[in-house]
Amino acid sequence: MILVLAVLAMTLAVAYASLRSQTVAAYIQNNGQLRSAARQAALVGLAVGLRKMHESGWTGVGTSHSGQLSSTQSYTVSWIQGDTALQVPGSDMSEWPYRVTVRATGTAADPSLGTTAAWQAEAVVRLVPRALSAQPTDWSTMVQYTVYQTDQKAFVLEVPCHVRGSLRVKGQLQIAQKYPSNTMAHTRYMSDLNLMRLAGRPDYRPLSGPVYLEFGSGTSTTDRTVVATYLGVKVIDVASTTLSGWAYPGPITQYRLYPGGTLYTVPTVGTKLSNVSLLADPVSNPLGIFRATGAVTVEDNVVLRGTLLCPDNLSVTGKNVDCASAAQPALYNTSAPVHLPVCLIGKDASIGKDAAATFRGLIAAWGKLTTEKGHGSTLLIEGKVIANEFRFDYRSAWDLGPGKWGTLWNKFLLAVGPYFPEWLRGEGLPPEPLLTLVPETTSLVYHWLGPTDPIYQPAEGDGGLRWDVLRRRDFP
Repeated sequence: MILVLAVLAMTLAVAYASLRSQTVAAYIQNNGQLRSAARQAALVGLAVGLRKMHESGWTGVGTSHSGQLSSTQSYTVSWIQGDTALQVPGSDMSEWPYRVTVRATGTAADPSLGTTAAWQAEAVVRLVPRALSAQPTDWSTMVQYTVYQTDQKAFVLEVPCHVRGSLRVKGQLQIAQKYPSNTMAHTRYMSDLNLMRLAGRPDYRPLSGPVYLEFGSGTSTTDRTVVATYLGVKVIDVASTTLSGWAYPGPITQYRLYPGGTLYTVPTVGTKLSNVSLLADPVSNPLGIFRATGAVTVEDNVVLRGTLLCPDNLSVTGKNVDCASAAQPALYNTSAPVHLPVCLIGKDASIGKDAAATFRGLIAAWGKLTTEKGHGSTLLIEGKVIANEFRFDYRSAWDLGPGKWGTLWNKFLLAVGPYFPEWLRGEGLPPEPLLTLVPETTSLVYHWLGPTDPIYQPAEGDGGLRWDVLRRRDFP
């Protein structure tokens, strides 16, 4: 009997172990099937999330979408601004606003066992910029010129100054009206500036042209002769034009880079800027837009990397002022980066008599852009200017009066030097311009800053934005 009981016990033990092993195997198989079903749901969710980003109805970053594949399978997909891979030191954080992490979570349930499995799938995509938002009617014409004058007001260039590139002049063009105040000295100075250029010396002419003079500008025959004959600049008469829809954009408090992108808040600056750096931030303010609520005075040591919106007057009185617009990605199949204007000024822009400033980008002013009469101010604009009046005013050290200029002329006639402007250097009047406006040194695209539309838009016929998938992964 004892032997029979022992055999029965061993048989029961083997049977239990076998049954338990089969149960565990069944659980393992079931869990594997659940995980596989959850993974399938996650991958479907990721595909749906990517597809929706290419549609016009995409709800954008910071939102999510859920779907049901069956009674036991579902997914949730969310769109998150940025890419965690860019947060490591040395990464190109300027890419942050144009990347989106698409994250999908799939779930699968077994109601009979009360178990649920989850799986995640993730893709990082980058915007493919294919089109820009609508711009003012005349924008494409205006940005063809180094200076585009929007009203029939004065256009004044006093030496020594230099404006390189084409000009569109609506008002009266006035060249070196203040001095040299001796007729022969004036003629020789202008002619020698051109001869110096032709001899391979630096171009110190007040303008290089061509100059497009609109009919009715009021430019005198004398000034036309100075420009065309003495300075050797091409003058072209063109029909007058009227701008359409050209207006200051108003208070821009928020913006998006593209439909569905992050909504950024525009920081406000005070009435005086001094010892401050206003910089674009890829996470909070990628365009580097800063706005004022009234007139602004720019004092010493101010750096801007972006766009300043000033609805009133902008006065630069300080030194070490360095302003440049922030580059944004080029459109698809092009290489020229997109730039907004560096300054949008609702009224006048002025450079003080002792200021020292550099601007790289387009300055648009709905009043005049002028430099104050003085001796020590320096200004370099590498870009373009749109304004209703333009004035590079005279230097006080050169305002000697007719008698002194006559004396200098007679003295020069007895000298050996061939060029009057170079000879004047020895009299404390160097010909190098301290007020300079030149076009950009690299190819770029200027884009208007509208109050509502994101700067990048779906291309015609696309139906929605386009994205490049940079990488993809899935994990439990």
